[in-house]
Amino acid sequence: MKSTVKSSRLPRPAYLDAPIPFDLPPDEDLFARREEENQKMKEYMKELSKKTLVQRSSMSKSPLYSAGISVSKSKRTVSESQNDFKITPPVAEHQRKEQMHDFVEQKREIFLAQLLIDRKMKEIERISQARKTEKKNIDEEESKIAETSNQYKMSRNQIDAELTRGKKSMEDAIKKRTEIFKELKKKDANVTVIQSEISKNQEILESYHNYYNFLKNLCPPTADPITYFTDPQQVINELTKVEMDNLFLIQHCHELSEEAENGLQQLNSEITKTVNEKKSIEKSTENLREVEQFQAPAVSNNNPVLDKNVKELTESVKKCYVTCFGVHADINPLTMLERIENQLEAMYNKCGTIDQKFLTEQMLLREKKRREEQRIEANKKKQEDIARKAAAALERAKKPIKKRTGRPLNERTLPIKARRTVDEKQKQEEEKAVDDFLFGEIYY
Repeated sequence: MKSTVKSSRLPRPAYLDAPIPFDLPPDEDLFARREEENQKMKEYMKELSKKTLVQRSSMSKSPLYSAGISVSKSKRTVSESQNDFKITPPVAEHQRKEQMHDFVEQKREIFLAQLLIDRKMKEIERISQARKTEKKNIDEEESKIAETSNQYKMSRNQIDAELTRGKKSMEDAIKKRTEIFKELKKKDANVTVIQSEISKNQEILESYHNYYNFLKNLCPPTADPITYFTDPQQVINELTKVEMDNLFLIQHCHELSEEAENGLQQLNSEITKTVNEKKSIEKSTENLREVEQFQAPAVSNNNPVLDKNVKELTESVKKCYVTCFGVHADINPLTMLERIENQLEAMYNKCGTIDQKFLTEQMLLREKKRREEQRIEANKKKQEDIARKAAAALERAKKPIKKRTGRPLNERTLPIKARRTVDEKQKQEEEKAVDDFLFGEIYY
């Protein structure tokens, strides 16, 4: 019975299951949605404040307005998708305020866009005005440029005319200059020819003067060479005669110079010998005087050293006397020394009579000869050194190369110690000076 009652019950209609259209959402959802929309509005205004007027004008409608439309559309679709009941709830107060805010925002954006358009129009007018003034200035500049170009053309034509005249005058001057240069070259050539002839004639004149002087020297002093020498054979005879005389004089001069050189060499050798002997004799006389002064006590005392010195001095005086005079003489050593001194004075006087020019020439010749011998000896020694070095180098080259094997050995050496030498005498003097300074007498 129970089951049959349940099956006979009618089905529930669909509109009873549909949501009630007059039901409002809870207050929590409304407040949360309002907070979210306010937060979105703040972010949008913040972004909008960062943009310029041009960017604001190019923007589309406000996102809040579009968001509200989308919300209403979504609600509408939800309500339409519900059951066949199309009853919409009344619009809330906050939605009407949001639509009013969007309308004000649109008006504000339109005003800003109009303001931007007005500003741009003013800018366009200013630019067009500046363009007109610039065009006017350009036209004035073009007119000025045209005037200056005309002036430049006129001045250029004048300059071209002056240039052509200057070129013509320059060509005339160049022609005159070339003609003058040609004439100058011809005159220079003539002058050089004349100068060469003059120099040649001067040389000939000088040679003639030399010949004239030569002939004048050949003829007697009172005679004229032109009238004296009538035949060339006379000149030849005079020349041969003079040549023979000159040859005799040259030979005689050579003989005399050789004799003088030999005599000068002997004289110089004798002078040096006598000078040395004089020095030795003077030394010996001094010793003899000392010996004479101490002869008596030396004899009385029988000093063997003095006897030995006296004998040596007497022997040296005798040898000097024999070398000077070549004769042995049994006279006192003092008289021998006196004779040697007299002979030296005579020789010095004889040297004073010889011409000094001749002496200097002979000395220069001897010095030259000595230097030449010294140079030859130095060259010879140098060649010997070079040959010795070459032989040593060849010998070193032929020797086998030493091969060093093993560890190199170094000799053991003691370290060098700097030793300070102490001067005892200087140390004592320093100590004495310090003692005198500290403990010595006080001077006022």
